[in-house]
Amino acid sequence: MHWFEGMDIGFIHKSVLFPNNSLEKHTLGDYGPGKFCPDFYNVNARIPDHAAALSGYGQSWKYFREVANKVRAMYTYKQKIQMEAINTIMDGLTSLHIRGILSSAMESVRVGMHVRRGDIVTDAGQRNHGHVAATDDYLLRMVLRVQDKQKNVVFFVISNDQEYCHKLFRKENFVFVEGHTAEVDMALMTFMDVVVLSVGSYGWWAAFLSDATDVYYFKDWPRNGSDFAKGVSAEDYFLPAWHGDN
Repeated sequence: MHWFEGMDIGFIHKSVLFPNNSLEKHTLGDYGPGKFCPDFYNVNARIPDHAAALSGYGQSWKYFREVANKVRAMYTYKQKIQMEAINTIMDGLTSLHIRGILSSAMESVRVGMHVRRGDIVTDAGQRNHGHVAATDDYLLRMVLRVQDKQKNVVFFVISNDQEYCHKLFRKENFVFVEGHTAEVDMALMTFMDVVVLSVGSYGWWAAFLSDATDVYYFKDWPRNGSDFAKGVSAEDYFLPAWHGDN
């Protein structure tokens, strides 16, 4: 966890906590990559009087509903990462202002567009498992929806397929965020006023840790009826205040 302040956690070898290869019987797993497991709230009842290992994704807003603000405070990016993200935002806004596209850089509405493609487009195994990329229609419709609600909108595009994004988004009020590390890109998204998600846990965490007033997600992921879909509950995975669209 070297991205965050105060998260330099030490490591203890499993043999210290679980001697005699007892890890397996002391492990409590969750229900899937996007399902809430209530057993995690009462580990001692399931594995009494022993050290316990929690296994799985642990990715549901329900785990954090009572401590969400504390979790966000814990995951504060290191100053160097934050400053690079902020400078990238300001450089983008300043460039648009100088070119006359943006009337006021300081009064703009910043929208983070996370577009994950990469392996979920090129890897047949990922597609067969149930991964799907957000559609062109969904991404373009979210652009129109945000612009209908807000003025002076600037879209910051974070993606592992920027070539695709350059072809899809042709308006002048787009800033394509390129050449940074994954942590800087994620930190940048946390400074957005609005976040538009495609698919995957990277974007989910960026939105969860952000101060965004609106978050939109692609609700046709994972593919209905797939193996992956069996491990994801939309009710458990997506926050109630987020807006789903396809």
